Amino acid sequence: MSRQHITKSSIVICILLVAAHSYGQLVNSVFLNNSYICFGGALSTMKADPIYDLDLSSLSFGVFYRLRANKKWHLEPGIALGTRGGRSFTENTYQTFGYLDFPVLANMRLGQGFHVALGIQPSILLNHAARIQGVRTPLEVNPFTYAPNPYDLSALAQVQVSLSPRTSLSLLSGYSLVTSTAYPSLHFLHHRLQISFSLAQPVGAIEKVITAQKRRNDFFLDLADHGYVLVALDPRDQAVEYFMEARDTATAQRIARETPLVHNALIMAFKAHFSFCTTYFIDENDLYRVFSGNLDGIKVLDNNGNEQMMSELADKPFAIFMPGDIFAIPNTVSRSGYHFIDHKGNNLYDPFPTQGNISIIGRDEFHRMVKSLNSRLGQTENNLRERTKPRKEQ
Repeated sequence: MSRQHITKSSIVICILLVAAHSYGQLVNSVFLNNSYICFGGALSTMKADPIYDLDLSSLSFGVFYRLRANKKWHLEPGIALGTRGGRSFTENTYQTFGYLDFPVLANMRLGQGFHVALGIQPSILLNHAARIQGVRTPLEVNPFTYAPNPYDLSALAQVQVSLSPRTSLSLLSGYSLVTSTAYPSLHFLHHRLQISFSLAQPVGAIEKVITAQKRRNDFFLDLADHGYVLVALDPRDQAVEYFMEARDTATAQRIARETPLVHNALIMAFKAHFSFCTTYFIDENDLYRVFSGNLDGIKVLDNNGNEQMMSELADKPFAIFMPGDIFAIPNTVSRSGYHFIDHKGNNLYDPFPTQGNISIIGRDEFHRMVKSLNSRLGQTENNLRERTKPRKEQ
């Protein structure tokens, strides 16, 4: 399958999933909850064959649907791709017969999470080839002549154990009721150990990703329209306390003098270059109260240094800007950059920008950083609004 085909298929699936949100979650649909994908390993033997009488291992894949009659019984029609055949002890080759299988199982529940099933499986022969062991390329000329029948019919028996409400592990065995080849006359015995899971699981995972992305996009635009960014300022009181306890008074005093200067430089940079939304500044020590939802008594500063009670802003959406390692020693190797978090302290990803690392800190660097940040936010806002803009009728 080509990469282009895969990409087109993925786009179509995503479009269908997004459209489905207008009518309800796909993960809750009866069809998907009763549709299952199964895959696993298989062993097959060419019974009565004098040469290829060793087990052949392969992979199996299929889908099936559960038609529930009652709590104890259900019918499972399906479709699967299966490989049967055998290996030789004396020859350096193995025989493969590829089938499109149509299993139908009558499944009975014996106990909590334990099922047994009996059924029948008509099959259509897709291909037949001989291969050198360890090589997947088929031989142009089969060293042994076989005349495989175009159809096969097998009796099935299955034991199944539920791993979760939507996942199970099963052992499925089958035996050809008719001669699988006209010459020599032989039957296939095959076993499949496979895991099955409801289609609702991967679809639900995709829906969850799409929903989370849409929620972040909506929050981003809501923030730009009537929200604010809360810039966290580290008071560095712990660093001052550490050096005081270490009797390094000079370093403690230097940190105490430099910290408000760095804060002021950052505030001035936001005042000069940040226009994406309103900006306030908060003591980083107060963030723990913000995360708990207790805004009473928390004071924030605006760009002009005026205090405002955060509780007065409670009806507005906000995101918290963590400026990064702006107090690190210049030229150090590891200097974390900025990122955004939400009101509970969780990282905000796309469409919110992040910066992996920062360079030497200073007034000019702050201005460049904030100017770049505002540009990234503005470009993202324009892209999102363009995507959500209703198309004009032709």
